[in-house]
Amino acid sequence: MPRLTDVDRARVIGQLQAGVLKNQVAALFGVSLSTISKLKAKFHITGDVRDRPRSGCPKKTTPQEDRFLTLSALRYHRLSSTYLQSRFAGRYGQRLSTQAIQNRLHAANLQSHRAARRPAMTALYHQARLMGCHPTAVCDQAGDQHEEEVPGCCGCVCFFHKLLRLPFVK
Repeated sequence: MPRLTDVDRARVIGQLQAGVLKNQVAALFGVSLSTISKLKAKFHITGDVRDRPRSGCPKKTTPQEDRFLTLSALRYHRLSSTYLQSRFAGRYGQRLSTQAIQNRLHAANLQSHRAARRPAMTALYHQARLMGCHPTAVCDQAGDQHEEEVPGCCGCVCFFHKLLRLPFVK
C-alpha cells in the first residue's frame, strides 16, 4: 500500500466533499477502502489530514547523524557498536547508546558488531607469569613476600596481585 502524502490526503477529502464515492476515490489513489474511511473519520474529528503526534520517545538522532553512523559502518565494516559510539560522541558531542546505534544500522540493512571480549590477562601480567616471581610479589605456595627477584623460586607462578594463582607447570 502506498502511503498518502499530506497533499494527496487533502485531495482525497476534496474528492469526498465533491460527492465522489469512497470506492472510486480508493481506486483513484490506489489505496484500500479502509484507508479512505479512516482518513474521512480523522478529518471529521480533528479537522485536519496531517498525522497526529505518535506515542513513545522521539528519535535522538537526526537523519544526518544516522547517515554518519551508516557511512562509518560501511567504511570500517568491522567496527564495533561501542567504537561507533565513541566516534559519534567525538563528532556530535552527545552520547548515544550502543543499542540505538545497532537499531540505526539494522534500519540501514547493515550488521552491527559487539566489541570482542578482552583476554583475562593483559600483556604485562602475561609477561610477569612467564618470568616467575617478582620483587614484593606474593607467592602462592609459600605465602610470603620476596625481597628480591627469584625466578621460579618455589615452582609456582607468582603475581603481584592476588587475583590469579595458577600452579606452575614445568
